[in-house]
Amino acid sequence: MNEVTYAHMLMNELDGYFDSEISWSEEYQDRAYDIVKIFESFENPEAAVVPILQGIERQRTSAIDWFAEFQIFLEQFDKEKMKHEYITSLQRKPTEMCNVLLRRLDVDAEEIDNIISNRTKRLEEAFN
Repeated sequence: MNEVTYAHMLMNELDGYFDSEISWSEEYQDRAYDIVKIFESFENPEAAVVPILQGIERQRTSAIDWFAEFQIFLEQFDKEKMKHEYITSLQRKPTEMCNVLLRRLDVDAEEIDNIISNRTKRLEEAFN
């Protein structure tokens, strides 16, 4: 199994420990920590970037504290590459986590709003 597929498998498994009805889950955090350690041991740790972002996109919360382990992991990579990945993630599904990560890269709030607005327009065009 390649690293990308393995990363997707781990993130999909982690979904079972997420509960947006509560503000914190020790079990989720422990598993997230273990998963990040596995990602760090990859021959190519960047292989986990898209699976992490897609895992965050699947969750129904704006509480970014759930994803602190992943935020720390993601911030180690090339900033320009990560900006591209965060924008792509916003285009798939806007999340507060990607919004915060882009702002940490000094992306203007107006640019972020435009990305989200363009996504909304494209969806409207597709379904009208």
